[in-house]
Amino acid sequence: MSTPVTFRHPPRQAFTLVELLVVIAIIGILVALLLPAVQAARESARRSQCVNNLKQLGLALHNYESTNKVLPSLHNYFTPTATLLPYCEQSQLADLFDFTENPTSSDPRVIQAAATVIPMFLCPSDSEPATHQVEESGATYEWAGANYGINGSSGVGTSQNCDPFGSKTDGLCYVDSKLRMARVSDGLSNTLAFTESLRGPCDEAPSDTTPDVQRYVATLGLAVDSLIPTADSAELNGPDSAISAASAWNSMRFCNWFKMDRIPGTIMVGRFPPNSAIPDLGARRIRIQAARSNHPGGVNACFADGSVRFASDDTNYLVWQSYWTRAGGEVLPAE
Repeated sequence: MSTPVTFRHPPRQAFTLVELLVVIAIIGILVALLLPAVQAARESARRSQCVNNLKQLGLALHNYESTNKVLPSLHNYFTPTATLLPYCEQSQLADLFDFTENPTSSDPRVIQAAATVIPMFLCPSDSEPATHQVEESGATYEWAGANYGINGSSGVGTSQNCDPFGSKTDGLCYVDSKLRMARVSDGLSNTLAFTESLRGPCDEAPSDTTPDVQRYVATLGLAVDSLIPTADSAELNGPDSAISAASAWNSMRFCNWFKMDRIPGTIMVGRFPPNSAIPDLGARRIRIQAARSNHPGGVNACFADGSVRFASDDTNYLVWQSYWTRAGGEVLPAE
């Protein structure tokens, strides 16, 4: 009698199509849930690094005053940031400059220094490249940018308070200011020293009629006296009034950390609140350069006592402007 033959199928090893799709869907859901947390953690780390950079600048400012008996002022076309180099562990870089002369872009030593990226001067949340190719006097140079600017003035009241190139403003740094911390009668903890801002694309023409107002400057031609009225109108009627007043758009915004020349370099003016929808305004060499950042909800700010705080986009307008005056005597509303 023959024995029946039994065929056994090997156990199935692979997923069915339905199972595979379910697994992929679960993975997708997990990624969607975890990605915001990962991004938030990364931004938190970047924001902490930005805070540390500002603290180091605040310390450098105090060390500068301790050595020189005055705070940095504008002179000889160098930015205050450049004059702080020896106090930021950048003495070798500072030695490439002759601070008694205008830095000539074609000077090999200036070329070397200008292209040097200083991490302490950069906010890691700013996605703009750290260096740009810049055209000047028919030649192309590489300039490293910066994200932090010193308090030049409030930008309130008169055009004089928009002009750190003038001989008298209400901020901490202007032409021949020669201020000491002792003259900050509003209190060091109530007066800004540095804030952050965003770097522009530098010499790139805007691709749109109205470009990114966080990175471009609305220029008003030669009409210096129109700065305050244009700012007033924008605050009353909305940012479109300032945008329509622009005769052109300038992308040279925090494009270098060393040179003033015809642009205000790393000088800030506090007329507009953080991340304002109103664009920066410029006329000739004068600009209202506002505090701006890629941190969600506000900007980091270093006060004259060296403390760093986060200023939210909805900071009380009067409180924000009062931070930019060293001796305004403002009676502040409750925040």
